[in-house]
Amino acid sequence: MQMSSHHNNINMNMLKITACIAVVGLHTLQKDISLFNSVLYYLCGFAVPSFFMVGGYFLMNKTSVSMRYSLQKVLCILRIVILWELLYFLAKICQECFFHGDEEREFDFVEGVFGGLLQKGFFWQFWYLGALILLYIMLPVLAGISQKSRLKLVIFLAGVMFGFYIFSVIRGEPVQRNVIQTFRLWTWIFYFVLGGLLRDYEKWWSEKIAFRLNIILLAVFTIFVLIYQNLVGRFVIHEGINGLSVLHAEYFYDSILMACWIIIIFMTSIRLPLSGSTFGLVSSLEGLTMGIYIVHPIIVRIYQRIIHPDTLFMSLCFFVMVLFTSAVIVWLIHKSPWGKYLIHL
Repeated sequence: MQMSSHHNNINMNMLKITACIAVVGLHTLQKDISLFNSVLYYLCGFAVPSFFMVGGYFLMNKTSVSMRYSLQKVLCILRIVILWELLYFLAKICQECFFHGDEEREFDFVEGVFGGLLQKGFFWQFWYLGALILLYIMLPVLAGISQKSRLKLVIFLAGVMFGFYIFSVIRGEPVQRNVIQTFRLWTWIFYFVLGGLLRDYEKWWSEKIAFRLNIILLAVFTIFVLIYQNLVGRFVIHEGINGLSVLHAEYFYDSILMACWIIIIFMTSIRLPLSGSTFGLVSSLEGLTMGIYIVHPIIVRIYQRIIHPDTLFMSLCFFVMVLFTSAVIVWLIHKSPWGKYLIHL
């Protein structure tokens, strides 16, 4: 039986919360210090593709998507970027006045805004918002194509992704690193359209695959993916000096195995039997996810000055502290009258 629309919304919100926690894990778990750390790190690798899939799940299935709607969303994203960059700009001015009064430094506000969207500068994490802007610009076209055309597009992009991944394996280094994440549109469009496409297969998936089998598939795929990525990320595709660094999770997004794993995570999330008592909590926490994504790299910089996450225990503490602090700060922003302009699209 197909889930109700309200139930699906709550389940997708739960997936966004989990993905948000995983994003923090990607930036705090110190993948290179132990095998256990790299396992935890790769376990968080589903996060970013899942965000794009959830977006596609809702946006690709809207009754109609106009260019005006897309433009409004783009302006909302730019509002968030500009306001955060403005806060940073003012903070730097105050820092110069109180601590470096005799020094003069130039701050290029416009460069900061566009730099963040291009994965540069203090707000490098805004690359995700830059990619969202590009997707929103294309949304009226993407949402207007038929289900059959969506399937063809997904298959075509899967072929492109597979080609990039195989080329990386042959070269022994990730070829995608020559393109900043903002512009890896072959990957983001794939997951975005795939999210919209999977909405049409929910009922089929539920009827053909029992929930218990679904959980078994998820467990088996997760174990296999973690073993595979640790082997490939250590011994096949290298980055860093002399290949000493474990491969970043972003270079596995183009792997078909990774895509299959994320599909299973996605379809499992839709089927989770969440009780009505959790709906309010999930909805509240989902409202913090964008804010946590924006704030947590700032908290990472602060804690790195006082914490040295060079052991398994300290890296886990680092992860928990960054996540908790970010959530508290974003909750306070959320409660303020101007918070919606900083953390909500």
